Order: sequence, then C-alpha cells, then structure tokens
Amino acid sequence: MDKKECCECGIAYSEEELFSLQVSGNAEEIDPDDAYDWYAITLGWALAKDMTAKQAHEFARHIRYHTDLG
Repeated sequence: MDKKECCECGIAYSEEELFSLQVSGNAEEIDPDDAYDWYAITLGWALAKDMTAKQAHEFARHIRYHTDLG
C-alpha cells in the first residue's frame, strides 16, 4: 500500500497526523499566550522523532505552509 503524501512536498500524512495529535492538538497547553515560534516547536518535535536535520526542516516547512497546523 502506498503512503499518502502531500502533493506539494511529499511529507507523509502519518507524520502530519501524529504531529497534530501530540503537538498541535495541545497548542493551548503548550503555548497558551501564542508567544512561541511554532516553526521551532515543529522542528524540535521532528528532530525528537529521529528525523535528520534536513527532514526536520522539510517537515516544519510542510506544517507551516501546506497545512492549517502551523
């Protein structure tokens, strides 16, 4: 079975869904005043998930520009 991917950047939707559940879904608890840089938060999350630096930046750009999560 093929993985579903963003047609613009190729990020797998399963990674996006996991980010949504673990981070974006808890935005009010993580950043109640909306004061943090969410690109940096996304980047840190991706690195903690063992993505390479390049993959993590690509993922953070995907979340920011291709979804409503960032």
